[in-house]
Order: sequence, then C-alpha cells, then structure tokens
Amino acid sequence: MSDTVKTKVTAAQISRDGYVDSVTVAESYGEENTQIVRGQLQWEPSDNFTALFTAQVARTDQNMQASVLWDAVNQEDRPINPANGRPWGRNLPSEYLAGGYEFTDENYAFGLREEWKTGASYQGPANILDIDSLTADLLWDISDSLTLRVLLNEREFERGTMFDRDGTPWHAFEDWLYNVQDENSQEVQLLGSGDRFIWVVGVYLDEVDLTSMRLFWQAWEIRPRNVPPSLGRVVTEDTAVFAEFSYDVTDALTVTVGARSSDEDFASETYTLLSPKGDPETPNFDIYNRAIRVIGGVPVIRDAQFDAVTPRIAVQYQFTDTIMGYASYAEGFNGGGVNSRFDPTLPNNGILAYNDELLGNFEIGIRSDLLGGRLRLNATYFDGTWEDIQIGEVLTPGTTTTTNAGEAEISGLEVEATLRTGGAFGMNFAFGLLDTAYTDVGLATTTLALDSEFPFAPETSYSVGFQWDNDLSSGASLLTRFDYGWIDDHETFRDKRFHFSRTGGKAYGLLSGRLQYTAAGGAWSAALYGTNLTNEYYREGGFNAILAGVDQGYVGRPREVGLQLTMDFD
Repeated sequence: MSDTVKTKVTAAQISRDGYVDSVTVAESYGEENTQIVRGQLQWEPSDNFTALFTAQVARTDQNMQASVLWDAVNQEDRPINPANGRPWGRNLPSEYLAGGYEFTDENYAFGLREEWKTGASYQGPANILDIDSLTADLLWDISDSLTLRVLLNEREFERGTMFDRDGTPWHAFEDWLYNVQDENSQEVQLLGSGDRFIWVVGVYLDEVDLTSMRLFWQAWEIRPRNVPPSLGRVVTEDTAVFAEFSYDVTDALTVTVGARSSDEDFASETYTLLSPKGDPETPNFDIYNRAIRVIGGVPVIRDAQFDAVTPRIAVQYQFTDTIMGYASYAEGFNGGGVNSRFDPTLPNNGILAYNDELLGNFEIGIRSDLLGGRLRLNATYFDGTWEDIQIGEVLTPGTTTTTNAGEAEISGLEVEATLRTGGAFGMNFAFGLLDTAYTDVGLATTTLALDSEFPFAPETSYSVGFQWDNDLSSGASLLTRFDYGWIDDHETFRDKRFHFSRTGGKAYGLLSGRLQYTAAGGAWSAALYGTNLTNEYYREGGFNAILAGVDQGYVGRPREVGLQLTMDFD
C-alpha cells in the first residue's frame, strides 16, 4: 500500500472426499471441507518500530470421523472386576443380540477384515468448527541493546462433534460434544544484549472461558442408560513471569539459566439443560438455555488454584565451526483443572478437581554439519521424570474422568540426518527410540499397571526419504521423491483393562511419492503425487469402549493419488 504499510490476503479451500462407506445409508465418512481466509497488515512507521496485525477466519463443516468397529467383544473375553469376579460394565453386543439385533463381528466388525466400511447410519452435522482470531505483534527497538515486544491474541471458536462409537446402525454408544470458547492473552517481553550476553524478562496473561455440552446415548433401542445431558463452564486464568539469561563464558562455551513462575486459577460450574436430550439423529445445538442446579444438597461448583516455579539451565559448547554440543535440564508445569461432566455415580456428581503435573527433563545433544556442509547429522538423548501425571480414567462405563496417577519415567534417543551430494541426489533419515513406564500408579491401581507404557508411544520409529532433482536441457526441471515412515506396535489407551485389544496399536508403515515437473523460469509446475501407496490398513486411534464390549477406532486413509497444478503470477 505504501513504503510503511504492507498487506497480504490468503484464502484456501481444502476438500477431500470421505473414505469409509456406510453399508446402511448413502454416506462416506471422513470427508474434509475447510475454508480459511487470512489477512495481514504490517506497519513500519520508523526503523525501530514494527507492528504486524493478523486476522483469520476458518470454517469447517464435515461429516463424521472415519471410525470403524474393530471388534464386538464377547462377554467372556472382557476384563474381570476383581471386586466382584464379573466383567466390568455391560456387554452391549450381547444385550443387542438378546433384543433381536445382529450386533456381531460378522455383520459390522469391518476392522477385523481390513475393509473401509462401517455400519454407522448418522447423517446429520458431525464435525463443525468455526474459528475467528485476531493477533498483534508489536516490536520496538528502544536502543541498539534493548527491545520491547508485545504479543496480543484474541480467539473465539465454536465446535460440535458427533461420535458413533459402536459402528452399527443402532445407537448403542454415541455422544455429541459441543464447545464454545473465548480466549485472550497478552505477553510483554523486554529483551536485552551486551558484548557477551543476551537476556529476556517478561510476563504472560491468559484467560479462557469454555462452555461445553455433552449428550450421551447408550443402548438407545433396548435399555437406555439414563445419563442426563449436562453443561459445564470453566474459566481459567493463567499468569506467568519468566526470565532467561545467556552468557558467553568463552568464544566456545555458553551458559543459559532461566526460570518461570506460573499461577493458574480455575472456576468451574456445571449446569443441566432445560431442554430434553432428544433423539441422537438430531443433537441439540443450543447450549445457552441453562440453569445452575444443586443435586442432593451438593452444589456442582468447584474452584481450584495451582502454582509452580520451574527452572531451566543449559550449557552449550562449540567444539568446531561445524560441531556443537549441549546439555540442559528443564522443568515443565501443566496446571490442574476440574472435571465438569455431570455423573451421579461419582463423588460430588463427577465435579472433581485434579492436580497439576510436573515434568523434569535432562537432555544432551549434538548438532553438526559435516562433509563440507553436505551432511547434517543431529542426535538427542533425553531422560525425564513425570510426577502427578494427568490421565483419563474410565471410572464408570462411557465416561472418562481426568485424575492424577503417581509417577513415570520417560527416556529416548532421536537421530536425524540430511545428505545432499551436491548433485541431483539427496536423502533424509530419522530414527527414534522411546521408553516410557509408570513407576508409581498412585491411587489408579484399578486402571494402571507398574511398568506399563504410555499410549501412542511406540518404542521404535523411523522415516527415510529420497529425492532426485534433474535439470532438463529445455531449462525445465523434474523432481522425483519417495518417503517412507514406520512406527512400532503401541498401546492406544492408558487403562490396563483395554490392553487386550486384538487390533489396536499394530505396527505400520506408510509410503508416499511425488513426481513434479517445473517449467523453465518457474512460471508453472505440475505434480503427480500419491499417499499410502501400499494401501496399508492401519489404526490411528479412537476410543476403546471394551468395558462395554465395543472396540472402535479410526482407520487411516487408503491409497490416494492426486494431481496438483501451481502457477506463479509474478
């Protein structure tokens, strides 16, 4: 717009068809449909002041996630409750069979047969997300050695999600979550430097106002579980003061020390809907008609407060111009909170506070550029202790309650390398080893086991990529690239009662490829690409409702091939 004012507008439309077909209705789940508009304005009225303002609007309107039934767990195969010698919860497949509904592996467990199909029949709105955000980044160079930075952020979002957790045409295990959230944060940093040091001090303020609604249907056709619809509102206020100082002891040795003081306040209230839950085909979107309710003389209102001071120290040594090593110790703090889902089977109707958690982590690593810059090789080893871990426990079937476990240890090794020969060929490689285990389960003796690993924490993972860049005689270029990534077997849920799933967390690898032609001068390019080229059938996650006899999860996208055309209107 002028020498001091610049603007940029970006718009994107992202659409992909669904890939898990319903065998009962004309619906293919797992579609993507998102629109994004982003505007930026940069103002530089002088050499020492810059302001960047960003506004973004994002809209998502999709059908249900691509979940399939992996296993209709038989009554005799479910875990036993040691308190009474009987299986936990109720077995939904058995109850539906007794009521004349064919809830069996043969009919609907398409995950066992590795088919991208489901028996789900929901056709209403299922994944809705609206986000409006505004940010400001203000930078003022007060002098050559002192800078003031101010970061402001405001965001509003509304989200609704429908989950079919049974993968059948019936409403055996389904729920609807709806959130409205307002966030605003402010951060002020003062940065300074000298001949041999740099430092930063600052303060961070954040407020989140979240209102959530949950509607839950179980065994709707035969013997509905009476879980009333509930509303929860949680207001979180975070305040943090931080400082960090780095000093060059010598030209090769740098020492960094820092600390952060954090304080979090939670105010939680749980409400009940004035309107009835309704039919699962048409979930209720209205969360604004609400009233505070006192149940059995116990108010469903709970406040909590958490604080911690977490240090950081790091030592960095430059062995040569191309090899650097470092060692660091840091602590991370995550504040606690309050469960806001109403559940009359739990103490205080489920409105329970949980504590903050603390991670102390030691890390040592090396960063290097070798072979004249053609090989970049980095390695990192870390070892940490995690105290008062926040976990989701299934205390009553169908409801996950956040509580604190005791303690765990986590360690790992990460190696990554990038090789460029100076010619047409290049490759990259990454390898990871991870070891996680609970060393103290605290009060979670029913749901956790000593030495059991974290969910979604495979012991081994790696990825490798190859790329050829060929310059053609016409001035155009041809790029060929292949990437392969693999992860080991892993658990998909913390609860030890869910660890006998026949299908969850199996190892898998994914292969992708790209062939791109770029015209001389770079005015346009065309690319043929493919993902999951081996058509691997793999599980990405999901909620194992094994206590209810349902093992359900999300299946990854099958092999897909696409064509991309890019034009530069310079």
